[in-house]
Amino acid sequence: KKIKFNFSKVGFWIIAISLAAIAFFCLMVFFLLLGTSEIFWTMIGSIGTVTGVLITAISIVKSNSIAKKQKTYEAFEEMKHKNIELENKIDKFKDDYIQSLIEAHEKNTFEGEQETTWAEISEYLSSIERFSACANEGIYDFTMIYNMGGPFLIGMYEKLFTIIKSKRESKARNSVYEEFEKL
Repeated sequence: KKIKFNFSKVGFWIIAISLAAIAFFCLMVFFLLLGTSEIFWTMIGSIGTVTGVLITAISIVKSNSIAKKQKTYEAFEEMKHKNIELENKIDKFKDDYIQSLIEAHEKNTFEGEQETTWAEISEYLSSIERFSACANEGIYDFTMIYNMGGPFLIGMYEKLFTIIKSKRESKARNSVYEEFEKL
């Protein structure tokens, strides 16, 4: 995998470090000309401390970002692994079959495997809803989710939208699978 550099961020840090170095050099010359070496060495210590704190803060933020991406990867892979067969099955559904599932559910007249399929779809949607809620709250990394399966999730949402709409109407709650819709 190629490493992508964000040159605008790199450029910002190069300029910031250069300006800090120039400011430090000016301060050093100023204090040396005054002949106050005590203030100079105090200033050096202070600059070193501040630099150390900044480096630590940047390291912590970067570490947390990597951990969040790892957590996202693991959760997404677990969800995909658990549902791969059902997702392949759903992908092959035709619109008329989805409509027949909805009608069978509304009338409680399931035939053959329809009841099992309805239950599987309901559990699948619940699983995606929980995953989506975590993503929407910032627990998972949105960009990572999109890169791993964004177009697929959008396709699944579109494929199952009539079922989602039916469930919303039957429960008289527009918030059913709202997190999945937001994602």
